[in-house]
Amino acid sequence: RSQQSGSLIMALILWSDIKDKVTLVSFFSALYARALTSYNSVYPCIAACTFSFKSSNFTSSYPSSFTWLTATITSFSVNELCVFAKADVPSTTTTANIIVLIVFITSIFIIKKHFYVEKNNFQQAILIEDGIIKEVGTNENILKNKYDKIFDLNGKTVIPGLNDSHLHLVMAGETITACNLTSAKSIDEVIELGKKFIKNNSGITALFGRGWNQDFFVTGDVRLLNRHDLDKVSTEIPVIFERVCGHVVTGNTKAVEMIGIGENTVVDGGEILKGSDGKPNGIFTENAVSFLESVLPEKSNIDIEKEFLKAADYAISVGVTSAQSNDALNKNFKKMFNVIHHIYDNKKTKLRYNPQFNFQDINDFYEFLETEHKSGIYDEKFLSRGSIKLFKDGSLGARTALMLKDYNDEPGTLGVSALSDIQLQALCNLAAQNGIKIVTHAIGDGAIESVINA
Repeated sequence: RSQQSGSLIMALILWSDIKDKVTLVSFFSALYARALTSYNSVYPCIAACTFSFKSSNFTSSYPSSFTWLTATITSFSVNELCVFAKADVPSTTTTANIIVLIVFITSIFIIKKHFYVEKNNFQQAILIEDGIIKEVGTNENILKNKYDKIFDLNGKTVIPGLNDSHLHLVMAGETITACNLTSAKSIDEVIELGKKFIKNNSGITALFGRGWNQDFFVTGDVRLLNRHDLDKVSTEIPVIFERVCGHVVTGNTKAVEMIGIGENTVVDGGEILKGSDGKPNGIFTENAVSFLESVLPEKSNIDIEKEFLKAADYAISVGVTSAQSNDALNKNFKKMFNVIHHIYDNKKTKLRYNPQFNFQDINDFYEFLETEHKSGIYDEKFLSRGSIKLFKDGSLGARTALMLKDYNDEPGTLGVSALSDIQLQALCNLAAQNGIKIVTHAIGDGAIESVINA
């Protein structure tokens, strides 16, 4: 990047007293590679640049479509340029000099035909400068500007990037790699999918699956999975299968034993359901979900980053260019934000990301305010500060959405209050005091009434 905001630097070697062309090629290739890594996705034309020899000097050929707007000739030591290129400094040439033509490309492009602006309003062209849309209008008006290149889309329609107002990117990426249960039409099919995954992934020490939905079961019992069902998948390793909504999870007997719960164990804002024998039946809801999932092997930052990027890449591939995503949850927020900052500091995705961080425990929220909220760096372009995400209740399918009256098919069941009204009010007050936006999950009419009154 040059001192001119947003300009891209291209360096052309005009002369050098370095006699060893191999050293020179090695150095300049590193400079070129750095430019490609940083800018190729934004400035595709740079990929057309090639290097060639001319007599005894090393020069560059470049696409004729470029308009060189400004240029200066500058002399640098090899050491200075190697630092810029992040290349190794040749030990035998540290005193040599290179005369370089530094070119600033403003990168203005014209793209033509059918741009959707709003309902019944389509324009012919847009002007893009430094990755920002500067103007939308007719071909005639846009072509009055200076530009480097025209892209003719031959009448295709262009729409703005789509925004997803709420999702779980890491969960979506995890679903791609975990045991996918979304196709199951019965409990037996869930069991078979689990067995097949273990067979195809020998050596795993725990099995995690996601996506089952009893509302889609068409044969056999239509109910929530229990530990006895998952014991048919395996009794040797913990098996944890999360419902499609994420508000209910079921573990096999091995998983339940590993967390060491008793008949009287209670989780605030969650449920550990029991069977007819009075013992835990493996079904955990709301705040108890993370309690059961604590038996799963802890993911590394690399694992989390891979899942994040898989989902982000998919989102971009279908036109979703920005998202509000709830990935930082309670006590894992530090690790998650470390991953998120690493991704955006190193420009590993083009997805604009607005985090939603969940804290059900106000003490975790206080810790966030003293750490990430104070010291986190956000460019407010690709990475924004985001909002706190609260869960008042669960989902209808899991029968954990908080209702004012009993569920018709489960008399005596009102759902689950994941936060008491007092807890909800305290979290909202603290967020407001610190200028943090609040996003709240409320599905049942009881939950909605509580949130409106908070």
